Order: sequence, then C-alpha cells, then structure tokens
Amino acid sequence: MKSYSKILAFSFLCLVSSFVNATDITRISVDLQRQLLVDKTQTLVCWIPPELFSMIGDVKNVEEDKYIRSTFKGYLMFVVLKVNLRPNGVTAVLSHSDTIASVSVQIDQGDLLVPIADKALSPEINRLAGAIRTYFRKSLGLMGESLEVVIFPDPATSSKTGALSEGLIKMRFAGDKFDWRLPLGSFLPVKVDSKTGEEFPGNFIFNPFTGNSLDRK
Repeated sequence: MKSYSKILAFSFLCLVSSFVNATDITRISVDLQRQLLVDKTQTLVCWIPPELFSMIGDVKNVEEDKYIRSTFKGYLMFVVLKVNLRPNGVTAVLSHSDTIASVSVQIDQGDLLVPIADKALSPEINRLAGAIRTYFRKSLGLMGESLEVVIFPDPATSSKTGALSEGLIKMRFAGDKFDWRLPLGSFLPVKVDSKTGEEFPGNFIFNPFTGNSLDRK
C-alpha cells in the first residue's frame, strides 16, 4: 500500500521539477506537501504558493512574475486528495461537494476560511487551477480523479500570504490537520555553519546540533 505514497510523492516531484532546478526539488516538495496513511486511507495535501511559479527557469522575467503575483492576489491555492487503497485499485473517499465542505484553512489566529466557488474566481486563477488539476489527474490515473484544487481567499491585506511570509497556515481536511510554518526554508538562501561547514534550510537560525549561529551561503 505504501507504494501509493511514493507515486503521489513522485507526481508532485515531477510537477515541481517543471519549475525549479533539480537540486531544489526534494527540499521544496517536502516543504509544500503533506501525506498521511491511516488504515489504508491515503491523504495528500499540497500548498501551491505563488513563489513556486516565480522560480521557473534560470532567468527571471519581471513581467511574468508580476502576472503571477496579480493572478494569485487575494487567493491561496491547495491540492487535496483522499482515497481508500484497495488491492485492485483505489476508490474515492469524498465526492467533490464533500471535499469542498470538509476543508478549511486558518492563517495564524484568524478566521476559518472556506473554499471559494469556481464561479466566483477570476478567469486567470481558474485557468491555472484547471491546468494543475489536469496535470495531476493525467499523471495519477484513477487516483487523480479524486484530486481537487481548492482555492481560498487570502486574508492578507498589505501583502499576500506566500512562502516567504511569516506565520502559520493551518489546514483541516476531512478530520485531519496539516500545518505550514512560514517562511519555508526551501524558498530562502541556504544557511551554513561556518565552523563545521554544515548546510541547513534558509529558515534555520542556529545549527541544531552545535548551537552555532548560521550565515547565508
């Protein structure tokens, strides 16, 4: 049964690999996705922050970055999936409407946020969600048919909630809880312990093994 977890992880790695350099793929996928396997029920949730798209290619395009920021303005995007694993395949646990009704997000200690109806979304974010949904469903086959892209309102007023923000994103999905502590280390410059040469994610301040302060690489 655990092979399904590997398939999900691999599919997400493939999605991320289309945006970023190979050396960053694993760190970013670990930061963005959460998986849970309980009693043959597989749950996957992935946060899709706008910064992920800004990492496309080696050359930064200011206009494209501006378009992505504009597309995500006011929105938070997640991928969610919950299926029962069977020897002969997978079966959906939740219908589309049940999935939407069972997922919520909270930023820090703010109000609980619920998904925005598709018809209330901007055409740009709707197209992007559709492209991501299509990718996963093609790569995961029958399992992918149970996948949903859910979009929430971003309560941030002066800026947007992103991988480089500070705070805590809490998701509740079909009775399970998932958290993202911000900022995400994989989106920050690597930190290094100048005394030992060890490298750590960019959101680390001290070497957890020695207590030494860390510097940007």
